[in-house]
Amino acid sequence: MHRLALCAWLVAALACAKKTGSPDPCELLRAANPRALLGEELSPELRIYGLCRVESLAAPGGPDEKSAGLEIRRDREAAAVANFQQFWEHEGAGVGYQGGTREGGEELNGPGVYTVWFPIGGGVQLFSYWEGDHLLVITVKGAAAERALPWAQDLAGETVRAERASRS
Repeated sequence: MHRLALCAWLVAALACAKKTGSPDPCELLRAANPRALLGEELSPELRIYGLCRVESLAAPGGPDEKSAGLEIRRDREAAAVANFQQFWEHEGAGVGYQGGTREGGEELNGPGVYTVWFPIGGGVQLFSYWEGDHLLVITVKGAAAERALPWAQDLAGETVRAERASRS
Protein backbone atom coordinates (compact mmCIF):
# COMPACT_ATOMS: atom_id res chain seq x y z
CA MET A 1 0.00 0.00 0.00
CA HIS A 2 2.86 2.35 0.87
CA ARG A 3 4.42 1.83 -2.60
CA LEU A 4 1.10 2.55 -4.28
CA ALA A 5 0.73 5.81 -2.37
CA LEU A 6 4.31 6.78 -3.22
CA CYS A 7 3.73 6.04 -6.91
CA ALA A 8 0.51 8.08 -6.91
CA TRP A 9 2.32 11.00 -5.26
CA LEU A 10 5.17 10.77 -7.77
CA VAL A 11 2.78 10.78 -10.73
CA ALA A 12 0.96 13.81 -9.29
CA ALA A 13 4.22 15.63 -8.57
CA LEU A 14 5.53 15.02 -12.08
CA ALA A 15 2.26 16.20 -13.60
CA CYS A 16 2.45 19.45 -11.61
CA ALA A 17 6.14 20.04 -12.20
CA LYS A 18 7.19 22.95 -14.39
CA LYS A 19 7.73 21.91 -17.99
CA THR A 20 11.37 22.13 -19.00
CA GLY A 21 13.27 21.68 -22.21
CA SER A 22 12.67 23.03 -25.66
CA PRO A 23 9.37 24.69 -26.45
CA ASP A 24 6.75 22.70 -28.31
CA PRO A 25 6.86 23.62 -32.02
CA CYS A 26 3.14 22.86 -32.38
CA GLU A 27 2.24 25.28 -29.59
CA LEU A 28 4.36 27.99 -31.23
CA LEU A 29 2.97 27.27 -34.69
CA ARG A 30 -0.62 27.26 -33.43
CA ALA A 31 -0.08 30.59 -31.60
CA ALA A 32 1.17 32.16 -34.85
CA ASN A 33 -2.23 31.43 -36.46
CA PRO A 34 -1.28 29.78 -39.77
CA ARG A 35 -4.99 29.55 -40.62
CA ALA A 36 -5.16 33.35 -40.97
CA LEU A 37 -2.02 33.36 -43.14
CA LEU A 38 -3.17 30.55 -45.43
CA GLY A 39 -6.86 31.46 -45.42
CA GLU A 40 -7.94 27.83 -45.20
CA GLU A 41 -9.28 25.29 -42.74
CA LEU A 42 -6.23 23.32 -41.59
CA SER A 43 -5.52 19.72 -40.72
CA PRO A 44 -4.64 18.60 -37.22
CA GLU A 45 -0.98 19.10 -36.39
CA LEU A 46 1.44 16.52 -37.72
CA ARG A 47 4.43 15.94 -35.43
CA ILE A 48 7.66 14.36 -36.60
CA TYR A 49 10.41 14.73 -33.97
CA GLY A 50 11.07 18.51 -33.76
CA LEU A 51 8.82 19.34 -36.73
CA CYS A 52 5.22 20.47 -36.51
CA ARG A 53 3.28 20.84 -39.74
CA VAL A 54 -0.27 21.83 -40.66
CA GLU A 55 -1.78 21.77 -44.12
CA SER A 56 -4.94 22.90 -45.82
CA LEU A 57 -7.72 20.34 -45.88
CA ALA A 58 -8.58 21.53 -49.41
CA ALA A 59 -5.01 21.63 -50.78
CA PRO A 60 -2.75 19.31 -48.75
CA GLY A 61 -0.20 18.70 -51.51
CA GLY A 62 0.77 19.26 -55.09
CA PRO A 63 1.12 22.55 -56.95
CA ASP A 64 -1.68 24.25 -54.95
CA GLU A 65 -0.38 23.12 -51.55
CA LYS A 66 -1.08 25.36 -48.58
CA SER A 67 0.91 24.42 -45.50
CA ALA A 68 3.07 25.76 -42.70
CA GLY A 69 5.73 24.02 -40.68
CA LEU A 70 8.09 24.82 -37.82
CA GLU A 71 11.06 22.62 -37.05
CA ILE A 72 13.29 23.18 -34.04
CA ARG A 73 16.58 21.30 -33.99
CA ARG A 74 19.41 21.13 -31.51
CA ASP A 75 22.52 19.92 -33.29
CA ARG A 76 25.93 21.48 -32.76
CA GLU A 77 27.30 20.29 -36.10
CA ALA A 78 24.29 21.36 -38.18
CA ALA A 79 24.05 24.70 -36.36
CA ALA A 80 27.71 25.60 -36.90
CA VAL A 81 26.70 28.13 -39.55
CA ALA A 82 28.14 31.64 -39.62
CA ASN A 83 27.83 32.61 -43.29
CA PHE A 84 26.00 31.82 -46.49
CA GLN A 85 28.59 29.36 -47.81
CA GLN A 86 28.44 27.26 -44.64
CA PHE A 87 24.65 27.44 -44.71
CA TRP A 88 24.50 26.22 -48.29
CA GLU A 89 26.84 23.32 -47.55
CA HIS A 90 24.54 22.17 -44.70
CA GLU A 91 21.06 22.93 -46.06
CA GLY A 92 21.34 23.73 -49.77
CA ALA A 93 20.06 20.35 -50.97
CA GLY A 94 16.92 20.71 -48.85
CA VAL A 95 16.29 24.23 -50.12
CA GLY A 96 16.73 22.98 -53.68
CA TYR A 97 14.29 20.14 -53.04
CA GLN A 98 11.69 22.74 -52.01
CA GLY A 99 12.27 24.72 -55.23
CA GLY A 100 14.65 27.37 -53.91
CA THR A 101 17.94 28.39 -55.47
CA ARG A 102 21.23 29.53 -54.01
CA GLU A 103 20.86 32.84 -55.82
CA GLY A 104 17.46 33.43 -54.23
CA GLY A 105 18.75 33.40 -50.66
CA GLU A 106 18.76 36.58 -48.62
CA GLU A 107 20.37 37.05 -45.23
CA LEU A 108 18.28 38.71 -42.52
CA ASN A 109 19.13 40.52 -39.31
CA GLY A 110 17.99 38.11 -36.60
CA PRO A 111 16.40 36.68 -34.66
CA GLY A 112 19.37 34.32 -34.39
CA VAL A 113 23.06 34.87 -34.95
CA TYR A 114 22.60 33.88 -38.57
CA THR A 115 19.25 33.96 -40.42
CA VAL A 116 18.51 33.43 -44.10
CA TRP A 117 15.34 33.02 -46.15
CA PHE A 118 14.51 31.74 -49.63
CA PRO A 119 11.57 31.96 -51.95
CA ILE A 120 10.62 28.37 -52.68
CA GLY A 121 8.00 26.77 -54.92
CA GLY A 122 4.79 28.45 -53.79
CA GLY A 123 6.12 30.03 -50.60
CA VAL A 124 9.11 30.78 -48.39
CA GLN A 125 11.60 28.96 -46.22
CA LEU A 126 13.42 30.65 -43.32
CA PHE A 127 16.36 29.28 -41.32
CA SER A 128 17.77 30.80 -38.14
CA TYR A 129 20.71 29.67 -35.99
CA TRP A 130 21.48 30.70 -32.41
CA GLU A 131 23.45 29.81 -29.30
CA GLY A 132 25.88 27.52 -31.12
CA ASP A 133 23.65 24.45 -31.35
CA HIS A 134 20.09 25.61 -32.05
CA LEU A 135 18.38 26.06 -35.37
CA LEU A 136 14.89 26.44 -36.69
CA VAL A 137 13.32 25.98 -40.10
CA ILE A 138 10.01 27.58 -41.03
CA THR A 139 8.39 26.52 -44.30
CA VAL A 140 5.28 28.16 -45.72
CA LYS A 141 3.61 27.11 -48.96
CA GLY A 142 0.54 28.70 -50.49
CA ALA A 143 1.02 32.29 -49.29
CA ALA A 144 2.69 35.17 -51.12
CA ALA A 145 6.21 35.98 -49.92
CA GLU A 146 5.08 39.52 -49.01
CA ARG A 147 2.78 38.03 -46.36
CA ALA A 148 4.61 34.81 -45.53
CA LEU A 149 8.04 36.30 -44.82
CA PRO A 150 6.94 38.76 -42.07
CA TRP A 151 4.80 35.98 -40.56
CA ALA A 152 7.80 33.61 -40.58
CA GLN A 153 10.08 36.29 -39.09
CA ASP A 154 7.61 36.86 -36.24
CA LEU A 155 7.34 33.12 -35.61
CA ALA A 156 11.15 32.77 -35.68
CA GLY A 157 11.55 35.59 -33.16
CA GLU A 158 8.97 34.07 -30.83
CA THR A 159 10.58 30.63 -31.16
CA VAL A 160 14.04 31.93 -30.24
CA ARG A 161 12.61 33.90 -27.28
CA ALA A 162 10.64 30.85 -26.07
CA GLU A 163 13.64 28.55 -26.36
CA ARG A 164 15.87 30.97 -24.43
CA ALA A 165 13.19 31.40 -21.77
CA SER A 166 12.90 27.62 -21.40
CA ARG A 167 16.51 27.54 -20.20
CA SER A 168 16.23 30.33 -17.63
